[in-house]
Formats: sequence, C-alpha cells, structure tokens
Amino acid sequence: MTTLAWKINRIRLMGGAELGWRVAQIVQKKAARLGLGLRPLPPAPGAGYGRAFLPAA
Repeated sequence: MTTLAWKINRIRLMGGAELGWRVAQIVQKKAARLGLGLRPLPPAPGAGYGRAFLPAA
C-alpha cells in the first residue's frame, strides 16, 4: 500500500470529531508560523530605563 493510499484510507476511517480536531491543529500550526493570533508580550515589571551607564557629555 502506498503512502497516499494509506493516508486516504486513514482519513476515510476517521470519525468526524477526530477529522475536525486534526484540521484545526493543522490550521493553528500554520497560523502560528505566520504569526497570526499571537499577542505581544506585556512589558516586564520595571522595564523602564535605569540609571545611565555612562555620564552625559
């Protein structure tokens, strides 16, 4: 049995819930690779700038 035939047979035997779950996982992975749906990280506590390392000229 070829790989393509095995995949077609596997998809044919999947239940609706499993098929839907697998499709959702694939879509989620592709969206994450593209950066879609990702929220920017909140700033770290005290992320402001501290005292200057070098004195001002």
